[in-house]
Amino acid sequence: MAEKVVIGNAELWHGDCREVLPLLPAFDLVLTDPPYGTGGWRRDTAGAGSNPAAKLVREQWDDGALEWLMQCRGVPVLTFWPPAHMPALMGAAVACGYDKVRMLYMRKRDPKPQVGGRVAWSVEPIVALGKEGFQLYGGTDLLPTCALGSGTRTFRGSGL
Repeated sequence: MAEKVVIGNAELWHGDCREVLPLLPAFDLVLTDPPYGTGGWRRDTAGAGSNPAAKLVREQWDDGALEWLMQCRGVPVLTFWPPAHMPALMGAAVACGYDKVRMLYMRKRDPKPQVGGRVAWSVEPIVALGKEGFQLYGGTDLLPTCALGSGTRTFRGSGL
C-alpha cells in the first residue's frame, strides 16, 4: 500500500511504483532503481551445511518487469537497468513513445567481490529515456561515485 509523507513542502511516497504513479499529480521525471537480481538459488534453511540442495527462486522483477514504464506519462526516465534485460527495456521504451536514449554508467569504487561465480561489476548502467526536446546535460557518461563528503555531481535535463 502506498504511503505519502509530507516533509516541509516536499512529498515522499513509499510503495510500489505501479501503485504510486497513478496517484501522483503531474511530475517532471521518474528516477528508479528496480530491485532486479534478488532471485537466485536458495536453501530452505540458513547456512551452507553439508546439504547443497537448493531451489531456483525467480521474482517478477528478475525478469525485467516493465509495466511501470507505461505509467510514466512520457516524462523523462532515468533507470538503473541490468544489461541482460536491456532488449526488453528498449522494446518497452519504443512502445511507450520514447525515442531518445542515452546510456550513463555509474562507476562503483568498491564493487562487491565475486561470490559463487557471479560477476563483480565495476560499473552500473543507467538508461536515460526521453522524447523529442529532452536533452540531458552533464559532460561525461561515466559518473564516478564519491565517498561521503567529497562532493556531488548535478545533471539537469531541459524542462526539468
